[in-house]
Amino acid sequence: MALRHRLRLSAPFYVLNYEPLIVSAFWSDLHEHVDFARRLLPPGARVDILCQFGWEVRSDKRYTLFRDAVRDLQRSLPQAHFHFLANTQGSQEAMERDGLSAIFCSHNALVDERLVPLVRPGSPSFDALYLARLSPFKRHHLAGAVPSLCLIGNYWRGHRSYGEEVLRDLDHAHWVPSVPYSRLTEHFSRAATGLCLSQSEGAMYASVEYLLAGLPVVSTWSMGGRDVFFDPEFVAIARDSPEAVWDAVQDVRGRGVPPQAIRDATLERIRGHRARFDGLINRILSDRGGVPAFRWEEHRVHKLGLRNSVTATNVGRSNPLAIWVRTRLGQP
Repeated sequence: MALRHRLRLSAPFYVLNYEPLIVSAFWSDLHEHVDFARRLLPPGARVDILCQFGWEVRSDKRYTLFRDAVRDLQRSLPQAHFHFLANTQGSQEAMERDGLSAIFCSHNALVDERLVPLVRPGSPSFDALYLARLSPFKRHHLAGAVPSLCLIGNYWRGHRSYGEEVLRDLDHAHWVPSVPYSRLTEHFSRAATGLCLSQSEGAMYASVEYLLAGLPVVSTWSMGGRDVFFDPEFVAIARDSPEAVWDAVQDVRGRGVPPQAIRDATLERIRGHRARFDGLINRILSDRGGVPAFRWEEHRVHKLGLRNSVTATNVGRSNPLAIWVRTRLGQP
């Protein structure tokens, strides 16, 4: 298999394999930038595109829009073969009923745990930490009754008023606008629990990052798949009220589950998803005359390389993928 070091493009996808060509994408990014994808992908040559979802598509209206968009994209990119990585089993089953190639593989399973080490031992400074951008669907107000709280995340331009409202209403919270990924566990180590408070989104990377670091979690009921790796031993599901969230924080904190046990149990649940991912890649390779020998554990493409700050210059201008991209874009 001609697997190369991955290259992040200023494009809606990431090259996973050069020949045969396999790329990954968030579905919304690909759909919104289809003209750029059409320009970059070689015409007439098959490309397999693995699509992840940042938001749940299972609701009737959202799924209908998704299904129609797939048909449009198949017409726009006839050389593309789409494979969908569903965050929930219900989404996967719906896609398969419509004849789409889909597997139940949460995007949270494709977080490289080596980048999220265990929390350091010691007494936490905060009862709870909430890693979430300041957007309305994140429902920060539900953390209002937590006495000692850390918020990590900034607001987007369109959500400035919400962000300012959160910081005003939760003025007792310690706010950190952004944290480099390499220092995530450093901040997690200062908290006793991690919060997940949205009602609907995708699988929510932060939910599994808490668990891999060994933090117990308090979550509300949600749609989108973040509960796939939850274990009732170290995850508490709270009702949608600030008081219920605070009660759940005290409950799960008091259980005293060791961080290593939380991490190990989470990785055990993750393995099945990674095995399905390996199976999909190897089926593609076999169908296209390649050697079906891909193993996630050997290559570990963190978050499938998507939305990370890695550029062509990081892998060198002589890299075959960098040459291919520059050729496609007409650059020297």
